[in-house]
Amino acid sequence: MIKLIVTDMDGSLLDDDKNLPVGFMDTLEELRRRGVHFVVASGRSYVSLQHYFSHMEHPPVCICDNGGCMVYRGEVVRARLLPEQKVQKILALRRRLPGLRMTLCCENGTFYESAGPVHDERMHFFYPNATAVEDLEQVRDRAYKIGMSDELEPEKNSMPVLHEMFGDSLSFAMSGERWVDIADAGVCKGEAVALLQRHWGISREETMAFGDHFNDLSLLERAHYGYAMENAVPTLLAAARYTAPSNQVGGVQQVICQRVLQTGAVRSVAAGGE
Repeated sequence: MIKLIVTDMDGSLLDDDKNLPVGFMDTLEELRRRGVHFVVASGRSYVSLQHYFSHMEHPPVCICDNGGCMVYRGEVVRARLLPEQKVQKILALRRRLPGLRMTLCCENGTFYESAGPVHDERMHFFYPNATAVEDLEQVRDRAYKIGMSDELEPEKNSMPVLHEMFGDSLSFAMSGERWVDIADAGVCKGEAVALLQRHWGISREETMAFGDHFNDLSLLERAHYGYAMENAVPTLLAAARYTAPSNQVGGVQQVICQRVLQTGAVRSVAAGGE
């Protein structure tokens, strides 16, 4: 019996226009009525997720910043912060290496160095509380993670240097072709899900999860019913036990309705076997 469902947002639960599936609030209410926990696990900060669920009487727990913080009813209930010494060393790399831009995701806001109007617009889409500053190293706030964009490809440019400097004392999550989220050691979506499983007394065999990108690997590892979206990166599709229909056709909702609620309200085209 499924007792916990965890899903990524962008590319998984949300379509490409950043909309929830039609009727999804009714699905959430039915899950709640049946005692099934529903959790969001995203690389985004809470401020860019809250408008989807904040109006609900029973909003889901939100794992944000790839596990850097956990929010329930607008309150941070658990945080894994980057030590300030590491933050400063990472930020200094943008002066040493070409092609790097960094975003500092903190307790009290998100900070970045502007690269022009297009960059500003994109930042404010994903981080409504984003503030442009002249020098990230002068920000005095505690960080959950650093988002790093590497135009020269992370694997060839920045990642070898970071591994040499920090060894295993940092966590890296690829959340885009040239985008890496950097957090303290052990921080990831899967680690946060494991915490909730222990808290609620729920096993891996009672857990269902959905994702589409590299930063969802640890998430799917915590669920026996781990689904890569049809639109997922090849690495995740190869690692996942199951495949869900694309985010463009409400794949997460299709699988939930068919496999958990068993309503038959939405046709499932999920692949895979037990």
